[in-house]
Amino acid sequence: MKKRIFSLVMAVLMLLTFNISANAQSCMQPRYSYTVSVTPRLSITSSQANCSVIITGESEVTKIKVKIILQKKGLLKWNNVTIWTHEVNSTRLSTNYHYGPLNSDTYRVKVEATVYAGSASETITSYSSQVKI
Repeated sequence: MKKRIFSLVMAVLMLLTFNISANAQSCMQPRYSYTVSVTPRLSITSSQANCSVIITGESEVTKIKVKIILQKKGLLKWNNVTIWTHEVNSTRLSTNYHYGPLNSDTYRVKVEATVYAGSASETITSYSSQVKI
């Protein structure tokens, strides 16, 4: 009888431990192989958008390519307003673009970055906070 109770308690503990670790993993931020950080930003002043991004790579990074997309919130999806591209042969990319005038609506910046380390690469998509005007 004691052996059955012990087995039941152990099974419940194992189930709880598995459930807790699965939940902890779903909350973790992604870890990239070559990218330290991607920081897109959007600010709007006097209906003019200031779209910027800073991408920092690990020391072995040789090139960073980025597509910066200013998007406007639609009824069912985000619509592209304008697109810029930028490329550097460095471990760090920092760029800034302006666009306007904008209509009253909700906007965000979408960043699609490809970070290269020699012939290897990884692609990352990131978004700024939404700004409503």
